Amino acid sequence: MKTDYSNYIDFYKHFSTSNGYYEACDYLSFQNDRWQGMDKYIDLIGCAISDTKKRLSEDKILMADIGCGAYSWLQRYFFKSASKIICIDSNKDALNQIELFKNPLVETIQDNAFSLEKIFSLGHEFDFIYCGFNVYEGFVDNFLKLTAPGGCIFLMKPKIGDDLILRSLVRNYDILPRYKEIAKITADLEKNAEVKYREEMFSWKFENESTNKLLAAMSVVCLGEQVFMRREQYEIAVDFVKLRTSNNAVLMSQTFALWQAVRKNN
Repeated sequence: MKTDYSNYIDFYKHFSTSNGYYEACDYLSFQNDRWQGMDKYIDLIGCAISDTKKRLSEDKILMADIGCGAYSWLQRYFFKSASKIICIDSNKDALNQIELFKNPLVETIQDNAFSLEKIFSLGHEFDFIYCGFNVYEGFVDNFLKLTAPGGCIFLMKPKIGDDLILRSLVRNYDILPRYKEIAKITADLEKNAEVKYREEMFSWKFENESTNKLLAAMSVVCLGEQVFMRREQYEIAVDFVKLRTSNNAVLMSQTFALWQAVRKNN
């Protein structure tokens, strides 16, 4: 496994731009079918949507994809179940990528997920709200306010995984507050929703990939914020990747916390 700090720097410069960030997300998660079991995750979302349609006796439902990024899960996989999908993100570059689909059912709105002021001004009650990867406890009250009675909030947050372990190694990240936040999200949802909580582990396989490219992408996406690793941090990260390498393939795993919360009628 060849490593070169200057090569890591070159990849980091490429990924650290606004558009490069979404390229790094795509590289880490979706390219080359590297997400092992992605179909299962899509099925979990699909089942929650089907349950919502049956519960509301509707064939088409109003959906919101909050913090949608450039990938836009609801538009990509579930637009046939939607009367309309509103994709919300604070990053205009991500929304521009979504608009390239030219889907007449999709509206993009640039808004902050902590406040959602523009979304509240629309006066909508959503039948289905999705938020994955970047959900925080501070979102939950607004999500509940925006969900119609009988509607569903589907949330995903990484609980533990190799990316978070790497963050702890190079940034002294404390994982315990994340566990506490996951418990708080559950408690907040239960104030006004019937909640099904589960955990699922998935893995990502990087075959014959550049270690420097992998670490540069993780530096931009996975360390809590965009972090350029100093040489000593880089060496720690290289050793970490070596431990997860076999037959020239790196296998990274992650456990998700998943919530399917149905808004109560009161």
